[in-house]
Amino acid sequence: YSCALQKDILVHGRLYVSQNFLCFYANIFRWETSLSIKWKDVTSITKEKTARVIPNAILVCTDSDKHFLTSFATRDKAYLMLFRVWQNALMDKQMQPQEMWQWVHNCYGDELGLTSDDEDYIDPYEDREFIKGNQGDKLKLSTDSVSETSSDQAPIGNILGKGESSSMGQKRLQKGLRRGEDTPSKHIPTDMSDTSDSEQDKNMDLTEQPECTSMHEGRQMIHTILPINVDILFNLLFSKSKFLENFHEGRKTTNMIHGDWIINEEGLKQRTVTLTVALAQPVGPKSTDVTEIQTLRECSHSGQLYSVDIHSSNAGIPYADSFYATMHYCLVRTVDDHTMFSVHAQIKYKKSVWGFVKGFIEKNTWNGLEDFYTALVRALQNEYCIPPAKAKGRRPRRDPPKSHDDWIKLMQQQEALHSAEMAGYAVL
Repeated sequence: YSCALQKDILVHGRLYVSQNFLCFYANIFRWETSLSIKWKDVTSITKEKTARVIPNAILVCTDSDKHFLTSFATRDKAYLMLFRVWQNALMDKQMQPQEMWQWVHNCYGDELGLTSDDEDYIDPYEDREFIKGNQGDKLKLSTDSVSETSSDQAPIGNILGKGESSSMGQKRLQKGLRRGEDTPSKHIPTDMSDTSDSEQDKNMDLTEQPECTSMHEGRQMIHTILPINVDILFNLLFSKSKFLENFHEGRKTTNMIHGDWIINEEGLKQRTVTLTVALAQPVGPKSTDVTEIQTLRECSHSGQLYSVDIHSSNAGIPYADSFYATMHYCLVRTVDDHTMFSVHAQIKYKKSVWGFVKGFIEKNTWNGLEDFYTALVRALQNEYCIPPAKAKGRRPRRDPPKSHDDWIKLMQQQEALHSAEMAGYAVL
């Protein structure tokens, strides 16, 4: 990706992305700038605006540094790719070759001049069948449809893409042998990994981790990684825990009643929570009655993933019968037994309302949600003694020279810098 790294000045160069590292390199008049970040060291990736106006920047944060990348031609497409690779790295999940080459095509176009004879190239748009894990599922990818079938073994002919000659298939099999795969007999086993069955029983294959089925729509309220086990975090947030009671007590919440988890008509676990929330508005009601219906999605898996949908409705405030809020909690276990914690929220309307009323509802609702989730993250950090993330701050401006001598020193520095630049042009 062509972009610029924010230093003392904008340094234009190239961003290089692999499955383990994010790198930047620039060479301007032999002035080299390089940056290399391990994906597992990244704590957050957010979309930003250059000069608070132009939406063409991405901020990559680690525990110790913040790297501001700007001047992207297609910022949103680059952000999606970076975020996907980062998530895969945190879960120790390698990107499939087909998906990787599809990203390459999206960035550089379809006419790359590559064919199946080229080393390691796989056409992502060609109909072919892939073997999926120990379950023996073969996922057939095509440009028109995606279908899934189950089988314990796959014949050699099925692994070759449609339209490939036998000689081309032999070349691909020979490349597989060079990578250390066993010689195929009548059937190729569906498990292409280097570990034995007993090792896989001891160490769970992270590529088979359950994935959240939610589209994660709406405004992102939380996206962070907490050094807390995923089961512990779920119990803190969705049970009658001491932490949750203290948190709501500090926010002057009263009449909190936790319902039991039951099986609803759709076969999903569900519970109802009612509480009275204090409001900080200077005018109007000082509290509102909130009813939350919390539903645990089917994709949830103990120890790996918890996906919870929340339907929240209010009573006792103006226009309470006109809208409701939905929240989606996603708790994903990372490879180091930490938890990726994200929350997305939406405001939905039961009936049409006037424009100025809609603006009033959304302004107050978003302010309340942002205040609640900011306090929730802070409470979790305090509970486990996690240092808060460093706040963004402006770089201090240099004070102008105050004396005649200071002006002379500044002019000498600028003259020396100009001379060095001219010498560089002369060398070029």
